[in-house]
Amino acid sequence: MPLLEVSDLRVNYGAITAVQGIDLFVEKGEIVTLLGANGAGKSSTLSAIVNLVKPSSGKIMFDGQDITWKPTANIVEAGISQAMEGRQIFPRMTTLENLHMGGYISTKEEIEVGIERAYELFPILKERSKQMAGTLSGGEQQMLSIARALINNPKLLLLDEPSLGLAPMIIQDVFNAIVSIRDEFDTSILLVEQNARVALAISSRGYVMEKGKIVIASTAEKLLNDEKVIHAYLGGESKALREELT
Repeated sequence: MPLLEVSDLRVNYGAITAVQGIDLFVEKGEIVTLLGANGAGKSSTLSAIVNLVKPSSGKIMFDGQDITWKPTANIVEAGISQAMEGRQIFPRMTTLENLHMGGYISTKEEIEVGIERAYELFPILKERSKQMAGTLSGGEQQMLSIARALINNPKLLLLDEPSLGLAPMIIQDVFNAIVSIRDEFDTSILLVEQNARVALAISSRGYVMEKGKIVIASTAEKLLNDEKVIHAYLGGESKALREELT
């Protein structure tokens, strides 16, 4: 049984259908990437999984439980956390205070363990613990956003555009950390990302969304060699990309 299984999910915003009956799943221990252009329905899919946006129809199963209509707080308690697009940190709070905010369902002891894990994953956050989060660099804010989502030690982490606005060197650091989260924290990951080449390089499988529908579902390796994916999301650099990632 998959850790997460989404069946026939639909999301409407008034008369606009953002997600049109998609199916996807994430197994325990996987990193799965959801690709697509802006407006394809990727973020709406993540928001529906944690009920920040109410699904119009469909079913969402997590760890053997139907969570489709559960309140977001209960979904977090069940083991899903999300690092939002745009980081969504509290800029007038310190780095440490932001991390504490991530543990609102946890005990004091659990929060302290989570913070120590965050510092091991992102040592720069310990150095910046007393600094106002709004004064951190873009890369540090992204690290903080991810670390805050990990305080509750989730079974599944949803990441929405973690590379957005970051320099290439910082992007690589963030994606190295994502692999560490899977390997060291035993956390599965559903990743929404437009930087397809970096995301697929660390993923086991991927889905491509267009206009609210999943149009391709395959292994990451096959997607890296799919001419349609290469042309649409990898800049057409098929030969160089294949050599780079094999």
